[in-house]
Amino acid sequence: MGKGCGVANAGRRQVLGFGGAMVTAGFVDLHPLTSPAEASGLAVQVANVQDTAALAHVGGCAGTVVQTSVFNWHHATALGGARYLLVPQEVRTIDQRWVFASATRDWVWQLVEAQPDPAMFGAQGDGETDDTAALQAGLNYLSHVFGGGELVLSPRRYRSGSLSLPRATGIVGSRGGFASHYPETLSASVYTLVLDVGATVTMHEACTMQGVVLRPHGMTFPQGIDQIAHWEGTAITIAPESSGVNIGRCMIVGFAQAILAAGLGPIYRCRIEDVNLDCLNGISLSDVPDVAYLSRIHAWNFASTGRRDANAVERPGVAFRLAKRADWVKLTDCFCYGYEIGFELEDVADCLLTGCGADHKQRPSAEASSTGFKLHGRARNNRLIGCQAAAQGRGIHLTTNAAEPRLTNHIQGGEVWDNGVALEISAGHAMVSDLAVRVRGGVVIGVAAAGGRLSGLSFDGIAEPRVSGDEAAIGRFVSDKPVVVS
Repeated sequence: MGKGCGVANAGRRQVLGFGGAMVTAGFVDLHPLTSPAEASGLAVQVANVQDTAALAHVGGCAGTVVQTSVFNWHHATALGGARYLLVPQEVRTIDQRWVFASATRDWVWQLVEAQPDPAMFGAQGDGETDDTAALQAGLNYLSHVFGGGELVLSPRRYRSGSLSLPRATGIVGSRGGFASHYPETLSASVYTLVLDVGATVTMHEACTMQGVVLRPHGMTFPQGIDQIAHWEGTAITIAPESSGVNIGRCMIVGFAQAILAAGLGPIYRCRIEDVNLDCLNGISLSDVPDVAYLSRIHAWNFASTGRRDANAVERPGVAFRLAKRADWVKLTDCFCYGYEIGFELEDVADCLLTGCGADHKQRPSAEASSTGFKLHGRARNNRLIGCQAAAQGRGIHLTTNAAEPRLTNHIQGGEVWDNGVALEISAGHAMVSDLAVRVRGGVVIGVAAAGGRLSGLSFDGIAEPRVSGDEAAIGRFVSDKPVVVS
């Protein structure tokens, strides 16, 4: 392939020759291929060209690399650039979308990087330069040219205002396991979107966010109580009428709300997995008429830990909230610590919580206003299976609409310990089985409780009366003799 391969310099207009054919293109920084090593196929930079359209006029030897000044498609954007490697057409190794014709017969230019990087569109990634336009240009490029695709972050920090992910596009950072960025490393975290005040990342149909840290611009770590009180904004917004949104292996820290679907229109089949978060409120999903999956999400005081005795662990909001027709949502192995409400289900049906936990710092009962699991409004046919609540004012609280006494919810297995009240059924119908109550806090039945079943309960260290409340309401429950451990 090296025979007849060379470059001739013709002033500002450069001429590249290959195999006897001569083509012209607007090159800069050309140098000739003169050594045997270059001609034998080692990757060498031959020239810069204006853009991807100009690649069709450029040929070369095996292993030749060309740098474009602009990464675009018919001048769709005028930001950034990229490197291309000349390879035989039959052995190209990456997606066809990143392959362009060359002037050499049966050879093509293949993007050297695995996928588009924000730097191709002009992003600096220094954490201070505003990279909003570059990031949005990259997402728009993927959408307009290919109908979707992933914008792959380098291990850098990208400051940004609000971004809107077009249909089927995504932002991808670390492709390995996600890291729990504790305060001493959060300020230096990479694969990071550093959002300006009021900025949010809006995700539409079939969009993805994987392996990314999201935190506010200017935030330092660890955070103190006064700083936490001023957290604001929403990191990720799921747009109405969206389906197939996928968020995984992310870290979201320092916002008023981590992830929000506000109920302005239905969302379908979203999936949120392996997320660490520390925000005033965690994940809130409303109007989810088709199944959503939330798995292995950990809401904890990542931003403030490390301050020793001054560590602020309490968050005044709700870690996980499902509301307004959020039906058939599956929460699996999710956990929160320090939230005023751990898991809130309001006006939802047929949701399944499996192996979820809500913990809090130990406090006297009089100071504990928090609730681990709260089901209220028209919540019905929901199941808590093997869930845990500890150090709460109320471990589990059922208070569904008293005007609809047959609204039924189920608690199967699980453990509640060291709570002011372990289980309170203020209103509605409840089926409770095999629940372990330990250390502190019994079961309280309110006057509006419609009845149900209390079976297989066990009490460890709980003084009499272990079940208390309105006598008539208690009589509406079918109960067996509980197991008293001590």
